[in-house]
Amino acid sequence: MNSRLDVVLWSKDQSITFERVFSEMKKIVYDVECMLSMYHPEAKVYQLNNDSFKTPVKVSGTLFTLIEQCIEFYHKTNGYFNIGYKASGSIGDSLVDQLILDKEQQTVGYGSGEVQLDFGGIGKGIAIDRVAALLKHEEIENAFVSFGGSSILTRGRHPYGEYWPLALEDGRNTNLKLNDAAVSISGFHEKENKEHVTDPKSGELNHKLKLVEVQMSCPVKAEVLSTALLVAPEREHQQIINNFNPELCIRIPL
Repeated sequence: MNSRLDVVLWSKDQSITFERVFSEMKKIVYDVECMLSMYHPEAKVYQLNNDSFKTPVKVSGTLFTLIEQCIEFYHKTNGYFNIGYKASGSIGDSLVDQLILDKEQQTVGYGSGEVQLDFGGIGKGIAIDRVAALLKHEEIENAFVSFGGSSILTRGRHPYGEYWPLALEDGRNTNLKLNDAAVSISGFHEKENKEHVTDPKSGELNHKLKLVEVQMSCPVKAEVLSTALLVAPEREHQQIINNFNPELCIRIPL
């Protein structure tokens, strides 16, 4: 996913082998990449984008369910979170119509040769969510995971405090006190200071905000909400926020 993965784990249980757990985390990220990548020839989404207009492609139950969830997110964000696009611009409100889903056969087809799927706005959230499941399975109570500095997962507390402190570079000196939470940050690329999220209705790079910071228990939903609010007009923000009920939502204007 071309992002750095930083992990802090600690426990009083001396039997836990953190090197093995970290290796499992890297495998999770790799597996998500190999499922959702638009560029990896062996990835299922790559195959969908190249073959699904010709004939429906059978996918795993995991990917089929994920596509269904993304369609639900599409509706909950008034269309501002959209995994579908075409090379010449946005497919806009036609996303649902252009995807041909057969739940019984678990196949996915595209109604147009121009349709593509892009999970770039949710991929890190999916990976972080799977990392959370791994931590639960391994009974690791204290963890701080940062994926690319924009997708954060915390469990338990800092070894020298009652929470994990997180200082946000948002110009407001925002400091969060996190225990079991996920944080997603969307906005201008820090180094390049330029827009990078496409407005799915106009097909253009047209950020309405400089930065959006969302704190929720679910990293996937946090990722979806922060991405959608970045390009959605302000008049629709509250309705979209109400559909997700985040613990915290900070919006920084341009």
